[in-house]
Amino acid sequence: MLMTYASPADAAAQLCDQEIVTVELFQGVLQRQPGIERIKEDARYVSYADRDAQIVWNFTTSANPAHPAVVCRRIVQTGETIAVETTSLCGGPQPACERMMRDFEQLDKSLGQYMQNQSADPSTAQ
Repeated sequence: MLMTYASPADAAAQLCDQEIVTVELFQGVLQRQPGIERIKEDARYVSYADRDAQIVWNFTTSANPAHPAVVCRRIVQTGETIAVETTSLCGGPQPACERMMRDFEQLDKSLGQYMQNQSADPSTAQ
């Protein structure tokens, strides 16, 4: 599992092969791109999927203490190992950003274990 975090002070951050100047600007651009699907919205996050690139983009809402932030979660496979690569750009207070990344780290661990189990179990192959 790879997790990285950048603050907005870093000029034009790179997340999942995308250049991000500001979180808000990038969200506006991303949601208009072909192949991007809004998959979830709750009080703390709005999420978009790029199924072809196996990426989920998670944007904080103003109700999230880490706002403004974007988290990119990408499925990567190296040999037999499947993992979730998570990167973020977070403009909220550092403790809130760190807490957000710990939450995603836990999700990534669970998802990675599930994917490994699915790939190792031939009865789940379709």
